[in-house]
This record gives sequence, C-alpha cells and structure tokens, in this order.
Amino acid sequence: MLPGWLRKLPLPGPEWRRRLRLPRRNVYVSFKGRPVRGWIAQQIMKLNAAAGASGDVVVHLDSDTAFVRPLPVEALKSEGLVRLARFPGAADDAMHAPWHRAASTLLGLPPSDYHEADYIDQFVTWRRTNVRGLLERIGEVTGRDPIEALAATRDFSEYILYGVYCDKVLGLSASGHAPSADSLCETVWSEGGAIPVVGPGRYGLGIQSTIPLSTEARRTIVAQAIARG
Repeated sequence: MLPGWLRKLPLPGPEWRRRLRLPRRNVYVSFKGRPVRGWIAQQIMKLNAAAGASGDVVVHLDSDTAFVRPLPVEALKSEGLVRLARFPGAADDAMHAPWHRAASTLLGLPPSDYHEADYIDQFVTWRRTNVRGLLERIGEVTGRDPIEALAATRDFSEYILYGVYCDKVLGLSASGHAPSADSLCETVWSEGGAIPVVGPGRYGLGIQSTIPLSTEARRTIVAQAIARG
C-alpha cells in the first residue's frame, strides 16, 4: 500500500488535469514536490508492501501473466537461498539506462548506465529484510525519508533498484539470493505472435498488456498454451 502522506494526495479529475497540463494517466499532486505519476506510485506501493510483509519471501507476478502449471516452492527457494532474476548482457538497452542511473544515485554508487545485469522478469522474488535494508540505504544516501526520495525520482525501476542493491551493495552471497538467468515465464510480446510452448521450468505465460486482446481471447491463448505444454 502507499505510505500515509502519499495515499492522501489527490488524484485530479479530467478538468484539473487539463488545467495543470497533467497526463491522462493517474498522477498524484502535492505541495511537497513534483507530481507523482501512477507508475512511480505503483513501484513505491510494491516496495512499501514488501517491507511490511509478514513473511520473509515476497513474490511479484505481473498482472498480465497467468499460471499454466503449479509453481513449486523449490522453483523460488532452494537450500535457504531465494531465486534472484538476474540477466546479464543487456548493456545496450537504452530504455533501462535511466533506471540504472537512478539506482546509482539512490544507492550512493558510482554513476553507471548498466550494473552488469538486469533484474526484470514476470516472476520476481525478493527478501523482506533486503527491502528494508534497501529503503534504509536510500534514506542514508539522500538524507530524506526514502519514500519521499523515491517519489521525487523521475524514473526508476523497483526491480533494478532491488537487484543492484543486492548485487552491488550487499553482495549476492550476503543477500541470501541465488542468481538465475532462466525466466520462469514465457511471454507473448506482440499481436499475432505464435503461441509459445511453455516447457519444463516455465510456470507462467505473460501476454503483453498493450496488445489489444479481449479477456476471453487471452484466456483462449492461455488454454492453448496449457494444452501444448
């Protein structure tokens, strides 16, 4: 959930959005700083919720993803180590570069457009203790309440922020994570793409949310993928 001060911020209606020249999507406004876009607020919610979770392991599943087979605990945690989605080799991804730079700034690391790996997947597993440590680190580096510091950041990725913290601040061996470059999910990225075979070791099928498909059409694709698997 959102922290109290951000949760109380108004969501301007269409008329005020037009007057303030705000985007059509959800945006929170406050006299404390710049407007907070809904996408940024969503990431803050995920960090805040994970920090306050009752269990030590938190699993994030994208809303455009469906399970195609049962997900065993062993796929997420083995011998006391929690899976960390870590995909090296995407140094030339211009979209992700600002998110890596934001991680550098928020975590007090040397500026970098790429921290040797990306950490974004449809299934993402965190440890609550690390999320709490991450927020504490942001507070120490910025000298601000960590949620306010995040809300004031124009662009960041919660997954990259967490991954870089575990990788470059804690060190993977101390983070309680085991890195994995194998996704637990197959994904349909474009309209008309072939329905993938969801093979062993894959437990979900993601259908990109921007593809103009009805709910029923999405269910059909998932059913076909299950049948093929």
